[in-house]
Amino acid sequence: KRGETSIKKKLPLTDCFSAPCVEACPAAQKPPAYMKALAAGEPKKALSIVLADNPLPRITGVLCDHQCMYACARVDYEGPVRIRDMKLACARACEIRPVAAQAVTGKGRTAVFGAGPAGLSCAHYLALDGYPVTVFDTASAPGGIPARVIPSFRISREDLAADIQRIKDLGAEFRFGWNGAVDTAALAKEGCTSFVLATGAPVPRRMPLSGSGIRTVDALEFLEAAWKGGGEFDGARNIVVAGGGNTAMDASRVAARLPGKPRVSLLYRRTLAEMPADREEFEAALADGVMYSELSLPESMSPGTLVVREMELGEPDGSGRRAPVASARTRELACDLVVAAVGESPDRALLESLGIAVGADGRPVVDPDTMASGANAVFVAGDARRGPSSIIASIADGRRAAYSILRIAGIEPTVTPMAPGAPDMEALSRRGEWLPGIECEHPETDAAFIKREAERCLSCGSACLRCVEVCPNRANTALPVAVSSGGPYRQSIQILHVDSLCNECGNCGFFCPWEGEPFRGKPTLFKDEASIGKSENAGFCFSGDAGRPDLILRETYGGKADRLSNEQWTRTATAGNAALVALAREVFSKHAYLLGGGRS
Repeated sequence: KRGETSIKKKLPLTDCFSAPCVEACPAAQKPPAYMKALAAGEPKKALSIVLADNPLPRITGVLCDHQCMYACARVDYEGPVRIRDMKLACARACEIRPVAAQAVTGKGRTAVFGAGPAGLSCAHYLALDGYPVTVFDTASAPGGIPARVIPSFRISREDLAADIQRIKDLGAEFRFGWNGAVDTAALAKEGCTSFVLATGAPVPRRMPLSGSGIRTVDALEFLEAAWKGGGEFDGARNIVVAGGGNTAMDASRVAARLPGKPRVSLLYRRTLAEMPADREEFEAALADGVMYSELSLPESMSPGTLVVREMELGEPDGSGRRAPVASARTRELACDLVVAAVGESPDRALLESLGIAVGADGRPVVDPDTMASGANAVFVAGDARRGPSSIIASIADGRRAAYSILRIAGIEPTVTPMAPGAPDMEALSRRGEWLPGIECEHPETDAAFIKREAERCLSCGSACLRCVEVCPNRANTALPVAVSSGGPYRQSIQILHVDSLCNECGNCGFFCPWEGEPFRGKPTLFKDEASIGKSENAGFCFSGDAGRPDLILRETYGGKADRLSNEQWTRTATAGNAALVALAREVFSKHAYLLGGGRS
């Protein structure tokens, strides 16, 4: 997957500095903050920052799909900051056992079904505030997919145990060997007042494959059987794995390690450019000897032989990727085992048995902000809501469900706010510097690596300034402003666009990470009333007496420009225009050089 520095949201008029890594993370983790703290020799502070948003730092430090890195501003230089390795370094540098609040009584209890990332996250945030929670799982131990499906060569038992023990220490109760049935009435008699389905997506999608004579197994079943041992697949000699996600990569790598070193072929119906798997996981599979064929779809079988349909790419489908279209060509492969890694779905029967509506896509209808379903007191989180997704997305869902339950119970969740920091001037001074990373065998414990990666972070959340740096005419200006409690700004630098200097070249729009163009979307200083009348930008100009001018103000793009008397804009401001009026005051009183001939 190719990195692209972007924030998939509309460009804000003010307070636009935001780290793309934070915006890209489903759990809104704060990499700049924890990386800087770790490099400064404050490992406990660093880990506490991680734990505020993510209770599974070791698991995600190894297995996260790191969307943050694809969005990192360093992709435009020598490559992204290695955020995932830095998170693992925080997790392994020290251990913090969060202290649960005093046990809450008389507010109910939550039953969580599933001890994977979503269920563990929900349990963590409930227990952190002393709210009683019991987690049920069909397995004999917690962890879900990371613990019993993802290969042990990818994550250690020690890392899994450390994250899970922290949640146990908070007081969460676990019950294993659950039979998979959800009886809310029976649990209500035990005092449960809310229920969270975090049961994953356990139903494999069917791969249409005609004929017989070759064993076909779902990838999750294959991986779990391999994790348990027993040699169920040891006799295979020619294995085909069908799929293009990370599960397919795991299955391929496990297959390549079976006794006898079987020939393993990875078939994907699209091309590498459309493959959803992390590129590093794909490259690891190739390094393990897996043979890759794109535009290939298993079609039929007979004993020992798999017929593969060769595909072509057509027009983009609903996913935005070009859809695979069957060609007239086929080929044959020697095969005695097919591993289908073509996706899974939530348990529709379980969802409907609880009165939860299920959409045409097989996923439950759930409020994305609260995880609440249409069924009373039933929440759905993680893969049970989304279908197969990422660990960190499931963690985010579990946290939202926990916060919803706490608020319903009249408990405000314990949230550690991250106040916006002052602009990191050291990082700003190195913004154009080529600063390659350090290669090392164990980055999570290498002090030089940790220091360098923290240095490579551009601190985008404290001062982005891309639109200022790339404007050839200096039409975008970084303006210092006063920040105070209850004031119109959260950030001490605001971007002001100077209309008379702009030739609308589009540079700022191309480099801005937000969806928008600063020359249209930022507060604009106009030369005079005629200029503001020719534009639709939100902004202002001064008019009348040079010493005590009126303010011509447009609050929103395309809105109506209003005139504020000198007394109105210098002494008072309504809630709607407070930010722009405050910016006008700053310009008039401290940055008169920007006005040029603007006073008339």
